[in-house]
Amino acid sequence: MNIASLIIEPSLFPHMSHSTLSSSDRSFIEFTRCLYKVKSVVQELQAFEKSVGPTPFGKEQNHDFIQHVNLYLEESFQKFNHMCKVLLIVLTKLESNHPVRRERIDSFRQEIIYEWRKAITVRQDLVILLETNTIIPSPYSMADSDNESDTSTLEPTTSSDSSSS
Repeated sequence: MNIASLIIEPSLFPHMSHSTLSSSDRSFIEFTRCLYKVKSVVQELQAFEKSVGPTPFGKEQNHDFIQHVNLYLEESFQKFNHMCKVLLIVLTKLESNHPVRRERIDSFRQEIIYEWRKAITVRQDLVILLETNTIIPSPYSMADSDNESDTSTLEPTTSSDSSSS
């Protein structure tokens, strides 16, 4: 079962089935819970960033530690990107399947994109910290040098994003 099916199908939540809430309201409640999960992931990334930086690494820096940080960043950010993309897809489906005010949808979309950008900044700061304090190349440095202009995999893009900056 994926996150989209959980959000779109509120009847899967028995504790809410006898509620007087509309289907749309239940969907948005579940969506809000997922949005708060996104925010907690960003907070975890920020806490992780503080725990590994900005203290400069010594020459005797542990190779395993650097690899662990790179692996953690790669896996966490990949999962985070997927979660944000799924939330944007679910939001689009909610928008098309439920009569709801446009402001409500736009507000959720802006929050997702805001958190996504914060996570991108944290990731970039950590990658730079690791690259400047070690001779071990990060998994991103090789890809960045091959195609510096391709940041499409990092930047969240939506049709409504072009109006907000």
